[in-house]
Amino acid sequence: MKRLFSAILMVVTAATTIMAQGQKGSGYPIGQVPFTSVKLEQGTFWGQRLMAARDVTVPLAFSKCESEGRYKNFIQCQNPSPDYPPSGFSFDDTDVYKTIEGASYLLQTFPDKKLKLYIDSVLNFVGKAQEPDGYLYTPRTMNPWHPHNWAGEKRWVSEEVLSHELYNLGHMVDAACAHYQATGSRLFLDIAKRYADCVVREVGPREGQACVVPGHQIAEMALARLYVLTGEKKYLDEAKFLLDYRGKTTIKNIYSQSQKPVVEQTEAWGHAVRAGYMYAGMADVAALTGDSAYLRAIDAITENIISKKYYITGGVGARHDGEAFGADYELPNLTAYNETCAAISMVYLFQRMFLLH
Repeated sequence: MKRLFSAILMVVTAATTIMAQGQKGSGYPIGQVPFTSVKLEQGTFWGQRLMAARDVTVPLAFSKCESEGRYKNFIQCQNPSPDYPPSGFSFDDTDVYKTIEGASYLLQTFPDKKLKLYIDSVLNFVGKAQEPDGYLYTPRTMNPWHPHNWAGEKRWVSEEVLSHELYNLGHMVDAACAHYQATGSRLFLDIAKRYADCVVREVGPREGQACVVPGHQIAEMALARLYVLTGEKKYLDEAKFLLDYRGKTTIKNIYSQSQKPVVEQTEAWGHAVRAGYMYAGMADVAALTGDSAYLRAIDAITENIISKKYYITGGVGARHDGEAFGADYELPNLTAYNETCAAISMVYLFQRMFLLH
């Protein structure tokens, strides 16, 4: 399931230059035409890929969200009960968000009133699952008495391990930005902003806040994108906090790139998807703040990937153990892991590095 939804984003990312960079205030020296200004002819290579996504992949992904209980999780949050057994994974909410994101990009090239109305119907019960203060995390809300085993006893306490609360936020924000840009509707954007505002209030370095960083990165680049879209600096500040404090909280391991502060890192290590998402967020912070330490670090890391840890096919993350980057030139053929999600994270990173230089 996770790879299926990631594949949607990979196709649409490459096809429509999806990232919202290049807008006024993005900070990147090289501007980019926004995806809302791009139309692809159906007979072209990428046009054919988009048609396949429109006709097969996105409908299949939405059907899987329904058949595999993703929608049910949101619906049950409207009336929480100790009888609801949280199942699946703590990041299952993102299957819905990622599918909406891919579908939103398709709407720009293939306007479809029926698809737009369907997305609105999904967002209706997504919004109703949100708690009054903006928190939106079905593994806890559907059954706060006995939340998902990975969720922790209360908010954020297991974020650096397995809860994926901030990971879910990241995919929600990315999807909401895409939906707003493609449709002009604030329906999803307002839901995502409420959760982002909840995180800004509750997660940070100040007294009374949870001083944690993402166990699985992506919130960093999503919050930077939300800042570019809205102009509200609190989102950029939160993105930078999540990066600045990596290596300074309880999580300190190479698997999640938290073995040292990010500005001291010069090589790609650990879980390749987590790494790629974090590096993309670092590039955003470097561009948006002009922080030279971030720029030096992300330049060094990118050079290490391209010159020593990158397959000619574009794959990264050679090790099965930890789905991870290995040592320099550790690039086996027969046993290469090279997860699809990791390749997508490199699209995010390299696109930003192109704009940065």
